[in-house]
Amino acid sequence: MRYDSHRLFLYETIIELVISSDGVLLENRPMNLKKLQAHKGLTNEIFFIVRDRDRKMQNVFSQRLMAYIMDPISKRRVLSKLIEPTSEIGRVKLTLLPAELEGLHSGTYVMNVTRSTTNVGDTHTRVVAWDSVTHNQYVLPEELNQLALGSYSMDVTRTILGTTDVYPVYSDQDNNIRFDIEITDQLGLEPVPTQSTNRFMQTANVTLGDNTNIYVCDPLQGNQSYNFVNAQHTIAVYTDTYTGNIEVHATCMPNAPSDNGKEWFVVTKIPLANVSGVTPYTFQVNANWIRIAHTPDDANSVITQVLLRN
Repeated sequence: MRYDSHRLFLYETIIELVISSDGVLLENRPMNLKKLQAHKGLTNEIFFIVRDRDRKMQNVFSQRLMAYIMDPISKRRVLSKLIEPTSEIGRVKLTLLPAELEGLHSGTYVMNVTRSTTNVGDTHTRVVAWDSVTHNQYVLPEELNQLALGSYSMDVTRTILGTTDVYPVYSDQDNNIRFDIEITDQLGLEPVPTQSTNRFMQTANVTLGDNTNIYVCDPLQGNQSYNFVNAQHTIAVYTDTYTGNIEVHATCMPNAPSDNGKEWFVVTKIPLANVSGVTPYTFQVNANWIRIAHTPDDANSVITQVLLRN
């Protein structure tokens, strides 16, 4: 009995792009004959070769390249993603992660690529005093008179002001700037599991001199490096005769920060009064990590579980 082997192939998806510094119209040479596809449920890497009209590789390390995917029917932009440089001059890479394609239906979309440069201007420094107990922030020196005596954390940020110029990157030598990309669902994967936690750590204690008792749960994954289309999250908090205040926190830090709250910001506040059961809340935030912090009014107020879907 004879068994024929089934071949598998490994290859890179490479698209050629053109940068032009003039308005000269040349003939449209066939540059991209491959059918561009991205597969839902997988990490897709698309490499771009950036050339000028003379077919010379172009150095784009100092420029910011962005890829935009648009629904051709609704004309709505459904995905924006930064294109990363590689170690090779003129070769850049677009990575489409599974979660970024999960909300898109299968079909043909339109993609275009832009490049931008920033003209540096003035700088602006902002000093903020942060209260670790109330999570209030005060801009200094404008709000200095609102501070009570005590210790505060300080954050100093320096913003460089300037203008950004955005230029097209052409998909051929006939001044076209967009091309088709097909999103396929050949795997048909199920949604990712719901995240859950029932562990809390106390970060403020009235017996140690704090104003209130504050508990925070384990960090749960938010968007991470996934560029979700709408950054929507739904959290479900399970309580038992709970009276107090619940806060949903988020952070843009790449790794989950420590429990002191300095790197976390408040998304929303949920006051509860003698509630038993599940309290759902849906919100939108483009952040890497999500958690809840709660301040119970009494020892009988208990949170038994926190679930998160995103």
